[in-house]
Amino acid sequence: MSFSERYGHMRTQRASVVRETSPELVNEHLVQCIWYDRLFRQEGLATEDGRSLKIVSPGWWNHGEGPDFKGTQIEFNGRLRTGDVEIHLSPGGWTQHGHDLDQRYDEVMLHVVLDIPASTKDARTSEGRILPLLSLTPFLETEIFDLAEQLKVDSFPYQVEGTYGRCASVVEAGGHESMREFVHLAAEWRMLFKAREIRERMDRIGGDQAVYEMFMYACGFSHFKQHFKAIARQLPYERVRQLGQDNALLLEAAMLHISGLFPDDLPEGTKALPHIARLRGFRNTHLEGLRAMPLTWKRVAVRPVNFPERRMAGAARSLSTTSPSVLLNTLNHIWTTDLSPLNRPQAFDDPFPSPCKHSFRTPWPRAASFYRSSTIPW
Repeated sequence: MSFSERYGHMRTQRASVVRETSPELVNEHLVQCIWYDRLFRQEGLATEDGRSLKIVSPGWWNHGEGPDFKGTQIEFNGRLRTGDVEIHLSPGGWTQHGHDLDQRYDEVMLHVVLDIPASTKDARTSEGRILPLLSLTPFLETEIFDLAEQLKVDSFPYQVEGTYGRCASVVEAGGHESMREFVHLAAEWRMLFKAREIRERMDRIGGDQAVYEMFMYACGFSHFKQHFKAIARQLPYERVRQLGQDNALLLEAAMLHISGLFPDDLPEGTKALPHIARLRGFRNTHLEGLRAMPLTWKRVAVRPVNFPERRMAGAARSLSTTSPSVLLNTLNHIWTTDLSPLNRPQAFDDPFPSPCKHSFRTPWPRAASFYRSSTIPW
């Protein structure tokens, strides 16, 4: 039989109707790739308020906290400016991600979006400055779904030709081996520094308490490390072992209460209510007199998966699981046991809870959608 090209003609002539690319592939990372490679027309490029634009440099792609691109150079009406650029699918992403309250975004000079809905509000910095808005859709050289098919988005930004980072010149001058040796030395120094820090703390307060504090510090992630360490010092490991061996939920209730995160009020209908009721029962019957610490939990730029309630619940389960053998002994046993390089990481993961296996974790993910609600105490 002969093959027909009719389908190809249909895709070309009716691209808005015939698509094979899933809409889920059109995400912020794709728009960031389009900005980085400047896959849009420069002619007639302008903001929504009429300012002409010329992109001199898209800037450095920032994979850390803060704006998506830093050090961007753009001519606004012929005047060159240097600053930051933030990218979203739509203008609403600015406030949804809390950038309007975050001072790290005060140097943003352009808000870039894929498209603009019929009604939209101005994006403002924490200082109240209105940001100029650029919609890329009218200037795209190729239809967005075709771009999603063509671009190898996983290669951005480091594996795309001509887009090397700031270290490229250093590596070129000294060679790859010298850079590799330098990175290995830096890694060894970091490990020695951390080991010395833990050893000094162990000499002062004992091994069990010191390792417990470092464990909580790590559970706090980047935003709440000091908060979790303060909780560990307020709720000593000896008491944690007692609570954990009794019941993991009892330890979770104690940690949430002492941190000031105990969810006293939740919207009606949430599936988390039975779990919260059990925690409240443990607090009322076993934790009388326990006082909350005056901690402030700022959630700007914190993803729901890293909310402190979730991480604290996970820490409580892990500490409860290791309480019979003591956390320090558990970790030391894993480290000194003859395990393969593949099995050792899994052994360290085993004491930690899985959302699929432990029911105590499930209320937090289900409650994530209303964590930012004004009706919630956190």
